[in-house]
Amino acid sequence: MQIFRPLFVGFVALGLTACGGSQIPTSVDEAAEQRDEVAETAENTEETVNETVDAVEAAVGETLYLAHCASCHWMETPPEAEDADVVVDAVRVAPPMHGVMRHMLEGIPGDEQNPQRESVIDFIISYSTNPSPETALCSGNAIERFGMMPPQGELVTPEELRLIAEYLFDDVVPMEPHEPGEENEEETIQK
Repeated sequence: MQIFRPLFVGFVALGLTACGGSQIPTSVDEAAEQRDEVAETAENTEETVNETVDAVEAAVGETLYLAHCASCHWMETPPEAEDADVVVDAVRVAPPMHGVMRHMLEGIPGDEQNPQRESVIDFIISYSTNPSPETALCSGNAIERFGMMPPQGELVTPEELRLIAEYLFDDVVPMEPHEPGEENEEETIQK
């Protein structure tokens, strides 16, 4: 047993040195200081990992949006054209996503138990898998013009829908609300 103790102490010292500790602490204060340094390094590493995971998930969400949603829900209203109404009506099959996001942010409140972010994400997942006029947040004009969105549950997994919904909530800038009586781009194009 006596032979292993020096080896054990040597491995601990080597471990502390490898983990950034320069020496074995000789006092409680030194041990606390080294513990705080290790904790700070671990916290910074965890924060960096979390930021990296968030960035990757946002990129995956955007890629999934582009693959599954963008062909119908354009991100922005198309630029002006000579016959914009004719061109847009011929190719646009759903409201632009920035308008959809505005309706969701205006129509889905959050509370202390379920913040707005989670409520909107849950709505996107639920509505995408089972859309209905009763749960739609868009105006009656949009449903009349575009019809109901087909259910997406067989095309996109719940995990993929969550990544898309998180991307939409976190990264898509909604259309600015307009004053009553003013036209916005969405209404101008729908005419």
